[in-house]
Amino acid sequence: MKLGTTALTGGLLVLVVVAAARNGDHTTTHTPTPPLAPAAGTTHHPDPTATGRAGTATVTGTEYARDPNNPATGTHYAECRDTDGSEYRVVVSAATEYSLRTGQPCPAGPHLPTVRQQYPELYDELTKPLPYNGGDPDGPCGSWSAVDQALAEQARAAWQRCMTAHGNSQ
Repeated sequence: MKLGTTALTGGLLVLVVVAAARNGDHTTTHTPTPPLAPAAGTTHHPDPTATGRAGTATVTGTEYARDPNNPATGTHYAECRDTDGSEYRVVVSAATEYSLRTGQPCPAGPHLPTVRQQYPELYDELTKPLPYNGGDPDGPCGSWSAVDQALAEQARAAWQRCMTAHGNSQ
C-alpha cells in the first residue's frame, strides 16, 4: 500500500470516528453537512448550544441541504423564528421535516445560523428582484422575471398567451 493511500485511509477513519462521536445515539441515516465558515463581517453568532424553550419559537419553513460529497445524502432543517424575532435552524429527521407546517412549535435542538446569517451578501444578491418582472404570483399564470430585455419580452409573451388562454387579457 502506498503512503498516500495509507494517509487517505487513516484520514477517512478519523472522519468516521469524529462523525460518530458528534452524532452520539443519532439514528438517522443522513450525513450532516459540516457548517461553513460565516461570511466576513457577519455579526450574528447564535448560541449553538441553545435548545430553545418549548412553545416560544415557531416553524417558518424547512430546508434540505445535500451533502456535497455524497449527493444521495444530506441534512434536513426546520427553520424557526423566536418571539423576539431571532431566526435559527434546527437539524431534524426527514420524517420530522416532512411533517412540519408553518406556525407549529419549533423542534428542540441546537440553534444553528440560517443561510442568510452565514452569507448575508450572497443571500441578498441571490434573492434580489430581477430588473424585468411582471405578472401576478397569485394569478392563474403566476409571475415572471428576467435579467435582460430580450428574455423579458419572451416571458411577457408567454405570460400573455397563458392569460389569454384563461380568458384574461391585460
